[in-house]
Amino acid sequence: MSQIVKRIITAVIFGSIVVFSIIVNQFVFALLIYCALIVAFIEFKTIANTIAPPVKLSLNLILGTFFYWLVFALMYFNFDKIILLILFFWLLFLLQACFTVFSKNKRILNHLKNPFFPALYIAFPLAILNSNDEILNNFNIVSDVPVMLLFFIFTIWLYDIFAYLSGISLGKHKLCKRLSPQKTWEGLIGGTIITIIIFVILSIILKNSDFLQGLIGVLIIVGFATTGDLFESFLKRNAKMKDSGNLLPGHGGVLDRFDSIFFAAPVFYLYCVIITYRL
Repeated sequence: MSQIVKRIITAVIFGSIVVFSIIVNQFVFALLIYCALIVAFIEFKTIANTIAPPVKLSLNLILGTFFYWLVFALMYFNFDKIILLILFFWLLFLLQACFTVFSKNKRILNHLKNPFFPALYIAFPLAILNSNDEILNNFNIVSDVPVMLLFFIFTIWLYDIFAYLSGISLGKHKLCKRLSPQKTWEGLIGGTIITIIIFVILSIILKNSDFLQGLIGVLIIVGFATTGDLFESFLKRNAKMKDSGNLLPGHGGVLDRFDSIFFAAPVFYLYCVIITYRL
């Protein structure tokens, strides 16, 4: 079975489970994402122990679990100001991670053994996916949280799919050979253009009330999804690993599947907050 066929089958099965959980119930989705968090922490421990041992999985999981469900509860009960405070500290982490991606500085690797690292890198972005309706209802593209969440997730998936297809069919110029020799500028540009085209078509069909607002949202998701992908490649490169795991055939591990979300979800949430409160 070819790699592309494996990727398609895995994506269809995994995507169906995610979409079903979103439609069924907020808590079902939260539990599914928490299960992904556990696997992601196990994969992170393998990577981090190769680079900066020792990393204690039990301590990481305890802190990550507490952090995930704390953020979930804060969102469920609409404590937005506390979420924004946590988001401020996460943005400091993001700045350092982005600096790592776009430079040759490896100082961030010294923090891998810190249990707060996976809490910020993995737990917080996954918890953000459970955002409350007060924030997302004011993002004018859609009218309720499940659809808004689907908008975010499908944008990520569409970009990943078409960036991959564009890359393997047209890719010649390396995006960042130092971190990921397989990613190309053609993949980035092709994935972005096709995702935007699909967004435009759907906007026309659904009579989107604020096209520009939605387009900016798509560009934010695509931009930070790419950065998140490169940062995980940076970690795997230093650990001399091709994939973070083998749970998802054709995709690798959970970290490989969720790496785009880790940076894109909190920044997109902040964008929704800015729109909601006109900050």
